[in-house]
Formats: sequence, structure tokens, C-alpha cells
Amino acid sequence: MVLHRLGVVYNSDRSGMAIQAGTQLGPFEILSLLGAVLYEMVTGRPAFSGKTRAGLIASILAVEPPAMTDLQSMVPPVLDRVVRTCLAKDPDERWQTAHDLKLQLQRVMAAGGAVSAEVSQRLGGRRSAASDRRR
Repeated sequence: MVLHRLGVVYNSDRSGMAIQAGTQLGPFEILSLLGAVLYEMVTGRPAFSGKTRAGLIASILAVEPPAMTDLQSMVPPVLDRVVRTCLAKDPDERWQTAHDLKLQLQRVMAAGGAVSAEVSQRLGGRRSAASDRRR
């Protein structure tokens, strides 16, 4: 990730996420960036893209990324909802704290077998403690 001299955070070739110029990185922005990373880890492609920095920023501000379930059929719809909440355009619609996001991700992982092997491998091959107890 690079902090542009105008205050725009972006990684133009990978994450496809940016924060508007002049915005400090607070919890909402960090959770949004985390959503972009999760989206790419699960789907193998960035949530947002653009041929130029301006195009990337326009995409972030105006375009909803494709549903993760459309790109990876074995992605649980609840995981798609959790990540979409991270990526919400309006900060008030995002998870309010990292703890809130953690609880939601734990619920996704506790659902267990709905996550495909490919998605699990992209997430680091880790299972939840709940799925380990079931074995």
C-alpha cells in the first residue's frame, strides 16, 4: 500500500482500494481496506479496478463489486455479506469496530464445511476452532 502525497491510499496494481484525498485512516477506512483484501483473497481478483488512478477511485466511489458468490461458487453467501459490509460506500453501513467484524467472521468459520477447499487455501488453509473440535 502506498500513501500518495495528496493523501490517497492505494495499491494500484493489486488491492484496488483507495481512500479519498484528505481523509485520515480511521477504523472505517481500515475495515474497508480489510474488506478489499478479503475480497481479493477469496475471489482471486480485486474488488475494484481502473486503468488509471482516477478510474480506480471512480470505481471505488460508484461501482459495486461483483458478488463473491458469482466469482467463486463455493463461497458462502454469508461471507459475501460480511465482506460487502466492509466495502459499503457509506461508513455508517460498515462494521463499526474490528471486534464486530471478527465476530461475523467467526460465525462464518463456525458454519464450517460451506467454505470450499480453494477458498480455505486462499485464506491460509486455517480452520476455525469450532471445525477442529468437530473432528
